[in-house]
Amino acid sequence: MKLALVTVGTRGDVQPYLAVALALVARGHEVWIATHDEHAPLVHAHGLEHRSIAGGMRELIGSELGRAWLTSAGSPRKYAKYAREIFGPLQRAWLEDADAAVEGADAVLYYAMAVHAVHAAERRGLPAVALAPWPLVPTRQCASVLAPWLEFLPGPLLRPANDLVLRLAMGGFNAEHLAHRSRVGLPRYREPDPIHFALARGVPTVHLFSEAVLPRPTDWDSQHEVAGFAFVPRSDYAAPTELEDFLDGGPAPTYIGFGSMTGQTPEELVALATGAARLAGVRAVVGSGWTGVAASTSSDVFVLDDIPHDWLFPRVSAVVHHGGIGTFAEGLRAGRPTVIAAFFADQPFWGRRNELLGTGPTTLQRSEVTSETLAAAIRRALADEGYRARAAGIAARLANEDGAGRAAELIERGVARSRER
Repeated sequence: MKLALVTVGTRGDVQPYLAVALALVARGHEVWIATHDEHAPLVHAHGLEHRSIAGGMRELIGSELGRAWLTSAGSPRKYAKYAREIFGPLQRAWLEDADAAVEGADAVLYYAMAVHAVHAAERRGLPAVALAPWPLVPTRQCASVLAPWLEFLPGPLLRPANDLVLRLAMGGFNAEHLAHRSRVGLPRYREPDPIHFALARGVPTVHLFSEAVLPRPTDWDSQHEVAGFAFVPRSDYAAPTELEDFLDGGPAPTYIGFGSMTGQTPEELVALATGAARLAGVRAVVGSGWTGVAASTSSDVFVLDDIPHDWLFPRVSAVVHHGGIGTFAEGLRAGRPTVIAAFFADQPFWGRRNELLGTGPTTLQRSEVTSETLAAAIRRALADEGYRARAAGIAARLANEDGAGRAAELIERGVARSRER
């Protein structure tokens, strides 16, 4: 089959789907990835075709409004408000780009937040499969990724509450989706937002998280499956000599990095991380990510802008990060205790899972993080052998999973079922 895979967002919103694409290619399919141009080098580096989707998350997150959005953890209302202001102007371009990107495909795959592609599939009579790295379908068995505190509601109330959160988060984009459907000759739908529309159409969903971390809810219909974490093939990264010397020059360091989460003052994050490491009395590798802070080294802290997590994490003592699912998964795969300082979106949700799994201490909210509080969390993560033991147990389970390969099988099955309907 020829498969178009459409995704939007940061690198963490591309890399799992790249892994799935490679698994599909290995099974004899032709796959191209449609996403922002800033991710084209990553796509091309793995031998896949890239098709363009407007915008770029690095610029958006670095804007004043984007930085405000990063601080919206804890408030679905604020999250939805800022998301509408940031992404509302992009909706028409994303709808049109997704429509163009699927041309020539036999089926359409899309990241749940790139639901624009579902209209392109419908317009051409093509099967579609949604891909989600977190529970997309409302359930009575776990809280929404955007409102993890709802877990305290009883099951009969939890599912409708999760459903409402999804409506609040996505409903603001409905008008543009309906306008696009009118422009391309598709009928109007009645659902409150495009994700509910896709679910109502029976679009199957393949979830890219491991049941070792979150069991599949039993109240999901059979077309909503859990495949496991999708990892790209392990990196053949060649580290700079300075980094190798640092890693070999003392006790295993702690990794501290917040990826694309630059915050209100990017330089502050690197200073915060460096200060926390020194207060905790640990050596540290600090990933500056999208802060733009230049690489540097000292006797106890090595700062660098980018490094493959699959190469580095087995060589550190613990991982400290923002709670992005990709980084969380790599830390667990390496069997390392995890400290999460959550910014927004699904990050508090994975922070809570980290707590429930017993693989790290209580989640910190980014707005409350100081070098002192982060240092205290690092000390707890390293002192509690239970965290390490439980992380090692999950790592052993993940070693026996092939999430990308399983996702490829489920996609083939979902496409076949859609064609039968």
